[in-house]
Amino acid sequence: MNQGQKFSDELLKLCGAPVEDRVMKVSLARHLGFNHRVAPCRLVIPLETTLTPILPASHETNFLKTFRAFANDPITIETVLDEGLVLLSMQRPRKISIRGSDGKVYSLLCKPKDDLRKDQRLMEYNTMINRFLKRDLESNKRRLYIKTYAVTPLNERCGLIEWVDGLRPLREIVTKLLKARGIMINVSFPKSDDEDSRTKTRSQYTEIKHYLTETSSSDSKLAAFSKLLTK
Repeated sequence: MNQGQKFSDELLKLCGAPVEDRVMKVSLARHLGFNHRVAPCRLVIPLETTLTPILPASHETNFLKTFRAFANDPITIETVLDEGLVLLSMQRPRKISIRGSDGKVYSLLCKPKDDLRKDQRLMEYNTMINRFLKRDLESNKRRLYIKTYAVTPLNERCGLIEWVDGLRPLREIVTKLLKARGIMINVSFPKSDDEDSRTKTRSQYTEIKHYLTETSSSDSKLAAFSKLLTK
């Protein structure tokens, strides 16, 4: 318990430490005040695989006597690597890397200024939906599932999110598409209330609205999507 409390306190300190604008690569100890002496720690690394119990396939007494919902040798925290990455989004979340007792390195996102308790409940709900999808023959045949990950609130203001490789944030994708069409984002108008600027900006986003309407109402795209699902 003491180990866990000390490690949690250091993570909270890491989340709350101020970071200069545009700074991305940081030393956890030097820039964020993280104390590496809290590791190794007997806490499991908060991953979906380590936190989600395995449900028993049978409820027979003899089977349940030897059944274990979690792994016999859980992956615990061996050390926290000193190099961290601060993302440029509004809350400035910090990506950290932890070496587990199995020798592998796992990444987590320390997110400040955000209540992750609702996110955690959403992941629990999605996990339940995935169980239903797996039981259904048609959805199982199509391999339908919702991608889930571990969310661990530290308090009502900070928490940890399991890092999922290979993903891109929606903002990055939308920004790239808008720039390709010459459309600026985060548009602010001068105090003089320049009507010409407003009219130009409205015309740019009217084009985007047209694409959205076409995509959502086109029967051909819906048919193509349905055909893809049946493969």
